[in-house]
Amino acid sequence: MTSVMLCCALFVLLCGESVAALTKNRHPLSRTARFAIQAIDRLDTEFLDSATGLYGVTGDKYGPTAALWPTSQVLAGAIGVARLTGASNDLARVRRILASLRNYASPGGGFRVGVRLWRRYYDDNNWIALDMLDAYDLLHDASLIRDAEQVFSFIISGWDPVGGGIHWATDRMDRPTAATAPAITVAARLALLTGKAKYRDWAYRLLNWEVTRMRDPTGLYWDHIRENGTVDRAIVSYNQGVMIEAFLGLSRLTGDTTYLASAMQLAKLSAQALAGRRHNRGRFAAYDAIYYQAVRNLGGLSPQPTAMQQAQDFIGWAQSFALSPRAANQRDEEGLIEQAAIVITAAAISR
Repeated sequence: MTSVMLCCALFVLLCGESVAALTKNRHPLSRTARFAIQAIDRLDTEFLDSATGLYGVTGDKYGPTAALWPTSQVLAGAIGVARLTGASNDLARVRRILASLRNYASPGGGFRVGVRLWRRYYDDNNWIALDMLDAYDLLHDASLIRDAEQVFSFIISGWDPVGGGIHWATDRMDRPTAATAPAITVAARLALLTGKAKYRDWAYRLLNWEVTRMRDPTGLYWDHIRENGTVDRAIVSYNQGVMIEAFLGLSRLTGDTTYLASAMQLAKLSAQALAGRRHNRGRFAAYDAIYYQAVRNLGGLSPQPTAMQQAQDFIGWAQSFALSPRAANQRDEEGLIEQAAIVITAAAISR
């Protein structure tokens, strides 16, 4: 072996991980991944108030500062993009949005619906807790686990002591799947990260309520129980998505393959129930993005070509307008949620 070859061999042996990482970083991003980056840059251009570091909306009752729900979806999109690129500016965006959440913090625990509004929604706080745990996986900042634990404490304070399930808000007694099911995933992930039995117990308790009270005879999940006790049996995409994630979370926590089988079966049923082109706008785009991301998180375990083709079609359709300046009447809350949904979907299907 020549001295040059020997040096190269030793370099690869000693620095193999660095070489592999460098090769990976130099690998060109897919077209959809590049679109996700461009779409979140456009989102910042259209909606970010650089003076306050908060996202703004105009033309509706929710302005001028974006509410917690759309902010949580922007954060989810930012995390998705940073996960793809690892770029310092994308990581900085995630940290900036996390820091901005202090403007929504409530002295009573959890986060308020808006900077100037007092109501606290339990489903909103679920999205924030999930974002914090995703951000921890990305940034490895242990304070994010502690923050998520505090948010979870607020979430379970909304548990209905009589009929079970998490309420919609501190002053709203509806019990939506979107308030209870994401909390299963939060609990399962906290149990895995902290080893605390209380989180495992809550994951089981929350799951039992969902499958006994909100699952329809076909295996899909209804939307919510109203304050009067009647059930809204609408089949909405994100409710299926959050339950897929819940089963996945418990599968990872316990190693029990029956949970994984449940996730796969629900993904199959959902793809059939939600078949067709889904070029949704506003909040409905966000519902679909949560569903698409959940199916994508199943990865090769249970590929659902129908759902993934819907996601691809959605991104293909969105490219015609998502990178263009928005008219004033398109910079409202629905517009912000929609742009975040585009970023989330594009980032998810690029992984």
